[in-house]
Amino acid sequence: MYFKELIDALAEKANVMGGIELDDENRCFMEFDDMGVIIQGVDETSQVLLLSAIAEPPPERLEELYRELLVANHLLKETFGATLSIDPEDGWVYLCKVLPYAALDGDTFVAELGNYVNAVASWRTRIKDFRASDATSGPKIKEETVDELQSPDSFLRV
Repeated sequence: MYFKELIDALAEKANVMGGIELDDENRCFMEFDDMGVIIQGVDETSQVLLLSAIAEPPPERLEELYRELLVANHLLKETFGATLSIDPEDGWVYLCKVLPYAALDGDTFVAELGNYVNAVASWRTRIKDFRASDATSGPKIKEETVDELQSPDSFLRV
């Protein structure tokens, strides 16, 4: 199944009138309960990429947090099959998941996306709790914007 077919299946399940538009880089941005998700089709490798900014790491106890992130990545056990990373440009924690087209149909894609959104929510809470455990400031959550994708047609709020 090709990426556009998966996106069309998602639009149908989410009752999006007119479908979901993709930008020039074959991606769209969706928001689920204030959690932004970039969904991109990488046709060269026949994969779907899911990407979300989780939070800005607290400046204190970075080593402890980075260790927690690395341990969680081990065997993808605590990341629900996704990978945690630190963006070298902005320092934010991101969650990324790659899904092969061959393993997906419309229903499976929608289910995988739902599981991914749950993982994003879980990690946002986990980092928020980490901050609160020894800091008075709340988490800083990154808000992806349509401007970052440079295509207002690719935005969908669910």
